[in-house]
Order: sequence, then C-alpha cells, then structure tokens
Amino acid sequence: MVNRSVQPAGPALAGVVFEYDSYLDLVAKGDIPITASPVPFDIIVVPAGRPVTSFASAVRLAQEADAPLVVLCSKHAKATDVAKELAAYDKLVWYAVDLPSEYTHPLLSLTASSVIAQAGLLIDSDISIKRNIGLLLGKALGDRVLFLDDDISLQLSGVSEAAALLSRYSIVGFDPDPAGFPDNSVVVHASRALEKLCMPHGPARISPMKQHVSGGRMAVNLRSFTSHFPECVYDEDWLYMYDALERRDIVMARATSWQAVYDPFATSERAAHEEFGNTISKGLYDNLRVSDRSPLVSEQYWRDILDGRKKRLHTVYETAEMCLAHADEPATVRRIMSSLQAAAHVNRLITPDLCVAYYRAWHLVDTPEWSARFTALPDAMGIQQMLNRLELSHYTVSNVTGRL
Repeated sequence: MVNRSVQPAGPALAGVVFEYDSYLDLVAKGDIPITASPVPFDIIVVPAGRPVTSFASAVRLAQEADAPLVVLCSKHAKATDVAKELAAYDKLVWYAVDLPSEYTHPLLSLTASSVIAQAGLLIDSDISIKRNIGLLLGKALGDRVLFLDDDISLQLSGVSEAAALLSRYSIVGFDPDPAGFPDNSVVVHASRALEKLCMPHGPARISPMKQHVSGGRMAVNLRSFTSHFPECVYDEDWLYMYDALERRDIVMARATSWQAVYDPFATSERAAHEEFGNTISKGLYDNLRVSDRSPLVSEQYWRDILDGRKKRLHTVYETAEMCLAHADEPATVRRIMSSLQAAAHVNRLITPDLCVAYYRAWHLVDTPEWSARFTALPDAMGIQQMLNRLELSHYTVSNVTGRL
C-alpha cells in the first residue's frame, strides 16, 4: 500500500492521509521491439452509449489494424446514427449493432448478478454485456480483440505495439496521458479534486495516482485467456483481468491514450453505483500480493476490507468538510461531499457474507462456466453467423450487407 500525506494550506487539514494503490507493480511494462509485422487484430469493438459525435480515433485504429470495426449501441447511441457517421469510410468494414432494451441470451446468462440484485445493489449498466458480445464476435473472427470505449482516444502506434505484445501477454493496456483527464473512480476523483481545492496556491503534495489497465482501452488475446466481464457491477474490467493479473500476464504498452473529460460529481448516484464494485476489486487485488486465495471466502477478510473502505470514505469526507470553509469553489466541494455520502451509504449496506457470496458466484461458478461455453464455440464461424446466433442480426447495420 502506498501512503501519501496531504498537507493543505490550513492547519486543520494537516496530517490527512489518502491511501492509493494502482497495483501497477503487478503489470509488466511493454518492452518488445517491433521489428516485424505483428499478427493483426481480428476486430475492434466500441461499446457506445453516448450520442454519436465522432469515431475518428476508432476509425483510424481500424484502418491501421485492417480490422472490422464493430460499434455496439444502446442508450443515446443508435446504429443508424453510427452508420451515417461511418458511411464515408468506404475502405473500412464496419458493423453497428443496436442492443435491445433488456437484452439477454443464454450464452451471456450468468449467476453473479443475481447475488447483488437480491441485495438491491445491481447497477443499470450494459457495458459488460457489450464487452462479452465483443469477446464472442472476436472468437467468431479469430482471437485478437481491441476494445476502445466511445470516450477514449488512442495513439495510432498503439495498434502495432499492442499486436506485438499480444504474442507474449494475454492482455495489453495503454498508458493514459499523465497530463490528461484521469480515468478513476469518483472517490479517487474526490481526493484529487480536494487537493487542488484545498491548496489552490501551493505546489501539489500528492503524486498523481497511477492508473491501472482499463477495459476501455485494452487488447486481448482470446486464445490464451477466456475470462468474462461480470454484469451490472462497477470495475467489471478489473474483475475480468483478475486471473490474468494473478499470473502476471498483463502488460502496459507505451502508446498513449486519452480519456474524454466528464464531471464525476454531476450526480451522487455515480459514486453509489461504484461502491460495491470498488469494494470487491479492492479485496481481490489486495489478495493478489499473496499466494493464498482462501481469505476470499472468509467473512473476516471482507470485514477488514469493508472497515478499511469505511475509514477511507470518512477521511476524504472529513477533508472535504474542513476544506469547505476556505475553498475557492465551495459548490464543487459540496457536490463532492454528496457523492461521498452516497458511497458511504452503500458501504453500510455491503456485508462480508455478501462479498463472499459474490466471489463464489462470480469466480467459482460463472468464470469456469463462461470458459466452458466460450471454448465450445466453433472458431472463426464468421461475424454474421455469430450475430445470428446472438439474435442480433435484425438490429445490425453494416456496409458489408446493409441491414443484416
């Protein structure tokens, strides 16, 4: 654990400690020289939920990789709008798929989400379903998938670099621009923001938190890794990567990526939705530094994780309270406090036995079940055949065959 002390301008804030852990010591650093043409990507997958503005970065990457671009749409993103945006790229093979509301399929149906649903902690998110569909479409075309969220841009050199690194590692992540907008949870954003708001005129006294590999900018080799993204839980990408990280099978490429700016405190609901996933991923990743997994089925282990999380939320909230009196932007501090209160409320709802039950359902039941289903699927059956099998052909527009 890395401890960094905040020493704000006001004496009331002296000695406050924020605990950060990026777990990057468990991730390799890309060092493979690109001396020959690497094995190309089979597909680039963009889970989209925002109104279509531009897919310029994804298009450039798909053209560089000479791979089909698949945009999986829901919420504010529509396949017809994506089709209009991509129509100008006549040399690019693309598919735009509308994910129906409440979409389910036997290939994608697993059990862990029912555990948190019973606890009332299920979040409204379809990002995992989209990424799991991306994995299935990747297997239908080959074994190399590049995921890129609709609010992420990636340096073009990342395509060849990631393709080369996949010859040695199962998962490749991309370094976020250290000067850009960070891709972190609300609670970490709160810690960052409070440092600036409490010390607006002095030098930073917290080193920027490193950012872990993210599912929003990630390349995967399906031949060597067959995990899945658990549904309706935050940090689903950290759970997806868990087994690969345990065997030190993840590498961070040197290519830079950029996260689009957003307001993490726009609604306190975001922090509430993140809290259970933050707790589970914290417990899982802390355990990776030891060789014994038995604590993960121990209620005492999760009780300690929950207590630590409660203390952290309390510390950051107290800092916000003390900062409020002299902050240049008190309205922002109040929104931060509202978000932290929402997270703390969910923290009180999470029990050690719930964490154990979720771990058992996700890792001991769903993970081997997904692997068995995935492995049993025919290799390279073709994207249209897979869309048919997933009952999504009717919702798909493509420049290959028009509407499937």
